[in-house]
Amino acid sequence: MSAIFSNFVRRKGTARNNMRPDSITFTSRFFVLVGIFLLCQSMFSFLGVTIASRLHGISYAEAIGLVGAPELTPAGVGVQRWVQSFYNLGSFFITALVFHGFYRKPLFGSPGLVQPANRLHLLYAALLVPALVFLMSALADWNLHLPGIDRLGDLSELQEKRNQMLEVLMYTGSAAETFLLVLLLAAIPALSEEVFFRGLLQRYFSDWFGKTWPGILLSTLLFTLLHFSVTQFLPIFLMGMLLGYLYHWTRSLLVPLLFHFINNSLTVVFHQLSKSYPDQALFRDDYTPGILLVLLSLLASAVLVWFVYRSRVQEEAEQVWP
Repeated sequence: MSAIFSNFVRRKGTARNNMRPDSITFTSRFFVLVGIFLLCQSMFSFLGVTIASRLHGISYAEAIGLVGAPELTPAGVGVQRWVQSFYNLGSFFITALVFHGFYRKPLFGSPGLVQPANRLHLLYAALLVPALVFLMSALADWNLHLPGIDRLGDLSELQEKRNQMLEVLMYTGSAAETFLLVLLLAAIPALSEEVFFRGLLQRYFSDWFGKTWPGILLSTLLFTLLHFSVTQFLPIFLMGMLLGYLYHWTRSLLVPLLFHFINNSLTVVFHQLSKSYPDQALFRDDYTPGILLVLLSLLASAVLVWFVYRSRVQEEAEQVWP
């Protein structure tokens, strides 16, 4: 009987060891991260609305109304810009800072922003944005024709509301305002989202699963979903995957950050050009390129991505065989 009891205790001990307490820790930390995200999002959105209402001399309720139904007025433009900026900073950048501070771990560890970026990697990232223009436009058009996507809601209404919000956000009457738009809609989102999605979530999920690709995939899915754009799901998802692999291959957050910043800046510039040159179809949101341009865009993008990947392989080989 004692031998049977000993074997039973040994098996129970083995089962406990196979429960992977590290995965339990990762799960608990994920819920902590979600809580911090929701708290920071609420606090900074409230702060953005409050500041905008004070600056433009309107009530908090009126400012909330302008968030839901943006208007092309000084107050409407100001509210949208303040709320968008504080939403990005609070939801992503501040969340990452608080989460890492809560666990007393450095946010900008290795790999991170402190890691120097290879100049060629930065060049490839900068060239990749214009190379992707026609492919992204085609994906946006294909997105509208996905089977069953019409069941998710009235796409024309969603697209009209999105265009209305962008129209208000990107309204400008001077060069100084255009510079402000690049700061608010390109620099702040690029920094905040890359620190959160690549610097935090991608590393978190990769450590959780012990593999790189689940971290990239899951962080990209969240990156896409949190942009709340049914009509832009495919191009945003592709961009997220590219950002994830750029970070993984180059080991520096500066590379995807530069890609993200240039992409957002190009969006702002194209929007301004569409106002100055309304007859040019290339600058409009509904532009659909021909198949030849799409294939050339795909080829150029694939070559640049291959260059980044190849340089990563060469660096690893040099480390093994100096």
